[in-house]
Amino acid sequence: MLNVSRAGYYAAKASAKSTTICATSVHLKAAFAESQQTFGSRRLLTEMQSKGFQIGRYKIR
Repeated sequence: MLNVSRAGYYAAKASAKSTTICATSVHLKAAFAESQQTFGSRRLLTEMQSKGFQIGRYKIR
């Protein structure tokens, strides 16, 4: 087949995942910084929903 060991395949697969920065996380971090890092997940949730984002509380956490 590919002449790759099972461990090598899964190691390469795990390292190939790159972190993608989505627009929601950028706005979320901006809202958190704007609040001088005092907002919790509930207050950030209402802030993000008022800006039009549909996001759950556990995604914010």
